[in-house]
Amino acid sequence: MAVLDTLRRLRVYQRQQSSLQLKQAEVERERQAERVQSLELALVEGHAATSPTDAAALAEYHSWRLRQELNLRRENARLAQRARDVELQQDRHIKNVREELTLDTVIQARDREELEEANRVEARWMDEIASRRPR
Repeated sequence: MAVLDTLRRLRVYQRQQSSLQLKQAEVERERQAERVQSLELALVEGHAATSPTDAAALAEYHSWRLRQELNLRRENARLAQRARDVELQQDRHIKNVREELTLDTVIQARDREELEEANRVEARWMDEIASRRPR
């Protein structure tokens, strides 16, 4: 049955693609986590570099900090989206793996049935030969 074999190759391809997409989503999530971490670090370091006695420097720092906090919130939202993307890709990959395993089970059952049928045919043939032989 060429149909099952073709379907199997298609499932293998789909599983490989979902695996690649999962890895890509994980890499993007990691990059986003690094961006968030660098923004958090910049906020901590920015405060340490500000002189508490210079009013102009403090005003500039507060303005900068406000922009950085907004950036941090935006990047955290992106990180959450990346995490959801990873979960979605994991679900797709698991689905593809299960479909491939199910198809493998069907193909193995088909092969087993074909082998059993070939054995039955051979046994009938051997019985027929044995019954024809003169005694």
